[in-house]
Amino acid sequence: KRIKILETEILDEERGSSPGMVVEVIKNEGIAVCCKDRKILLTRVQPAGKRIMTAYEYSIGARIEKGEMFSSGNSD
Repeated sequence: KRIKILETEILDEERGSSPGMVVEVIKNEGIAVCCKDRKILLTRVQPAGKRIMTAYEYSIGARIEKGEMFSSGNSD
């Protein structure tokens, strides 16, 4: 499913895993995801056709877990 990422924080940690991989779901804070060089914390998202919500709320409803992958959605 597609989501819009509306707010993030850059975490002061090197990535450690593949870009797009969920490394942690932090209660009441958000979803930590690896990027090219660092990790980011998704804090506010909007799933397709849904309301804006915290990333933590989204992780509960979508059952996001450590090790899952986000992708860009591009078909190339």
